[in-house]
Amino acid sequence: EEESRQLGGFVDCMREIVSFLAHWQGGHYQVLSCIHLNTDNLHAHIIENNIDFATGARFTPSQVDFYAILDGIDGILKKHGFSGLLPGFRLKQRTNHLYRGVRNES
Repeated sequence: EEESRQLGGFVDCMREIVSFLAHWQGGHYQVLSCIHLNTDNLHAHIIENNIDFATGARFTPSQVDFYAILDGIDGILKKHGFSGLLPGFRLKQRTNHLYRGVRNES
């Protein structure tokens, strides 16, 4: 039952993170999150299309944007009772997508 409650809380947390990213700076971005249940460490991966589907404008994040995004994600994780982003967290930009791996150790 505890494991099920933790998973439910993580799913709710991921929904909030996806919404945060999808509406970043008033935009309309496509965001996908995948939660891994096949490891001992509950974690998720998030993929975001940086093309605003309403306007077609490309979001090219600056380093300041990256840190603001990380702070936002970290705050949401902690609000939901998770430990936040782990040291060594990776965030890389690739052609049309931002790949963000969010992990938790609680």
